[in-house]
Amino acid sequence: GGGFTGDGEERISAAVKVRRETDGTVTLLVGSVEMGQGAETVLPMIAAEALDLPLERINYHQPDTSVVADSGPTVASRTTMVVGRILVQACRSLVASEAGGASAPCEASARYEPDPGMVWDQTRHHGDAYQGYAWGAAVIEVEVDVDTMEIHPLHCTAVVEIGRAINPVLCVGQVEGGVLQGIAWGSLEEVKTDGGRYLNDRMSTYIIPTCLDAPDFKVELAEQPCGRGAYGAKGLGELPMNVGAPALLSAVDDALGFSGDEIPLTPERLLRNRPEASS
Repeated sequence: GGGFTGDGEERISAAVKVRRETDGTVTLLVGSVEMGQGAETVLPMIAAEALDLPLERINYHQPDTSVVADSGPTVASRTTMVVGRILVQACRSLVASEAGGASAPCEASARYEPDPGMVWDQTRHHGDAYQGYAWGAAVIEVEVDVDTMEIHPLHCTAVVEIGRAINPVLCVGQVEGGVLQGIAWGSLEEVKTDGGRYLNDRMSTYIIPTCLDAPDFKVELAEQPCGRGAYGAKGLGELPMNVGAPALLSAVDDALGFSGDEIPLTPERLLRNRPEASS
């Protein structure tokens, strides 16, 4: 089974601050961490748009929790959609304060507020569980060695609907990396245990994909702006991981006439799943 954590987005705790410096630049005091996903690029882009400033006039640093606002965890594909929208509100508040006579250095802040247009019944778990949903699909072409049952992904076309792509280059990279991780989930990666102990708890024994395992990618970004995200954006962090494994298994089944109901689909499992192996 799977847990369900949607609750109408009523209990999200998130805040941001922005500060106009004496040199005219604006510093983002945001608790979202850059870990390779592109927050240090996308959040300044959102702020620059809201403030009508050149991107180079926006300051963003890895968060110091003694200084920045608590923007909530950097998880769950929430940074661009949730934190980005609050950032827009804080920037607009800063502009309004300055129009009212505030001078640098000055700060403005904003907190997450539930969307009054969302209807959620917590007792029945019915209604708008989330602010928006992103969608994705993938088609993978594979080559399978019929003697060793090794799977070689050749080509992959992925289409994702993500609201609005704030930075298309980062979005494409996120999709390629996520789909590849999903492909590895379906063919390579497996946590092995024995009596509660991990048998492959290091990078030398836990197999992850390399560039040699990656197919040629074609990524298409379908944009249908979401009114609840920053400038129409939806979350993109985890979505691409969902499509890799099922697409891979379907491709293997198309190639061989069989695949399996357990992942990763290793050569050993494929050999056991061959029709002649069970006859």
